[in-house]
Amino acid sequence: MTDRRVALLFGDRIAQARLTEALRGFASLAMIETSSDLEAALLVQSPICATVIFFAPSHQAEALRAAERLHAACPDHPVIGYVDPRTLNSRFILETGKADLADLVLRDIDDSRAVLLRVLQNAEQRSIATRVVEEMCDGLPRHARMTLQFIARHLREPLDVPSIAAGLGVSRRTLHHRLEQAGSPSASELVGWCRVAFIAHQLSTVNASMATIASQLDEPSWRNLNYLLRRYVGMGAQQLRRPDAFTQTVATFHAAFAGRMPLSADSIAAVEPIAHE
Repeated sequence: MTDRRVALLFGDRIAQARLTEALRGFASLAMIETSSDLEAALLVQSPICATVIFFAPSHQAEALRAAERLHAACPDHPVIGYVDPRTLNSRFILETGKADLADLVLRDIDDSRAVLLRVLQNAEQRSIATRVVEEMCDGLPRHARMTLQFIARHLREPLDVPSIAAGLGVSRRTLHHRLEQAGSPSASELVGWCRVAFIAHQLSTVNASMATIASQLDEPSWRNLNYLLRRYVGMGAQQLRRPDAFTQTVATFHAAFAGRMPLSADSIAAVEPIAHE
């Protein structure tokens, strides 16, 4: 059984039962009494991959405060709201927006096992991808950073150049021109690099299996990911399980980017690519 856990804060018996069923085979459910207990668990690197906060009418204000505190203490940690739709009102929606929840699940409407599991997987994957891309964006031109950040938010989706351009509010030709002027790899190559960096992060920092990573990326076969690794960094999964593999993968990306930079641009220092074993 995996040691991954999803925390449930302010949950009742129904929330506990539905989440336990939804998480079967993915993670175990940890009932947490207070937001202080949860913050303490996260700060010692507990394997809590996401938190669900139940917004019952009796403690809605307390739950909102907990969500805001948790976001302030651990901004990268995904927090999902679980709420009875009968208690929804415009003020509550506004306040949960300020709490920056990764998603909001309505009881008895969209809390089936399949939907709950997908919401949790999406929230966790998006949080990790955001951290990965922050490392990739360091020192890059603005348009390249914007493109990478968009890709990170949609890494589980079947991204292509037209959808990326539309998401950024530009035409395909404009996106190509902006990336070319920045000396960036193409948009489709940036998607590949984001996925490769995500895989390297999961392999080197949490020792995830390729099957687990394929599930996180909504990829039908882990073999496709292994092919991607060999295409971009010239090695397979086993070679990327070293503790420094993620850092070196990002350095290899920066080296590839620097190789395309116009001669007048010197914002990226030259770095050595990963040494093949």
